[in-house]
Amino acid sequence: MPYPIAVAANPTTNLVYIANLGSPTSAAKGTVIVANGTTPSSFTTISVGDNPAALGINNLTNTIYVANTSNGTVGDGTVSVINGATNAVSATIPVGSNPSAIAVDQLANTVYVTNQDGTVSVINGTTNTVSTTIDLNVVPVAAAFNPTTNMVYLVDYQSNAVSIINAATNTVVGIIGVGQNPDAIAVNSVTNTIYVTNVTSDTLSVINGATNTVAATVAVGNEPDGVAVNTTTNTIYVALNDGAIVVVNGAANAVSTTITPPSQ
Repeated sequence: MPYPIAVAANPTTNLVYIANLGSPTSAAKGTVIVANGTTPSSFTTISVGDNPAALGINNLTNTIYVANTSNGTVGDGTVSVINGATNAVSATIPVGSNPSAIAVDQLANTVYVTNQDGTVSVINGTTNTVSTTIDLNVVPVAAAFNPTTNMVYLVDYQSNAVSIINAATNTVVGIIGVGQNPDAIAVNSVTNTIYVTNVTSDTLSVINGATNTVAATVAVGNEPDGVAVNTTTNTIYVALNDGAIVVVNGAANAVSTTITPPSQ
């Protein structure tokens, strides 16, 4: 059966893309479901590589990138490129071992793919080829691009740190220590602020994008493992392992409320 592992939305086309991580015997292995944001019951299924685990979208080119990783036994180490106009795979790009996260520089049409061999594959979105490979010596589990500063932020769960890549030079320009076992990241490009969830610390690290230092640490609760930002209201939403959603006021760097979903 399908096992949704990643989701991304294209506000230009109002389409939602859902990657399904399967098993070697799963019928859903290697698929991306495309749902219409207006009528979610209407959807298309696209065959991609083995075990898609991460998604990235360039809204400007209407292109979707899918990282195809391993489930422990198989994995093809590729990125599937989906044409958003046709919802068909237009290219398959070999990258590093077990790609697991994607960040997109939309204006430069460049895609950053983190691999579990400790590298980052930099893809030219025009040619659909890897233009360079950056050696990190760490294994990032999440990635985000900050268009305000032209920096790529890569979260390393094991070293409790965030690596920074300058997208102009494709070089590592800094490392920021955060909480214990960080695993998710989001950027508010309006305020130039980066948010990182720390699973074991039960906290949210708030990084000032101008100084690339931790400006605040917010206690959010039980094992935060997901984060999203509303740039219009400067509100941060943190998903906890117990199912709750913590709402953080970005101006105050403080929890404003906690949303508890109804029981299933």
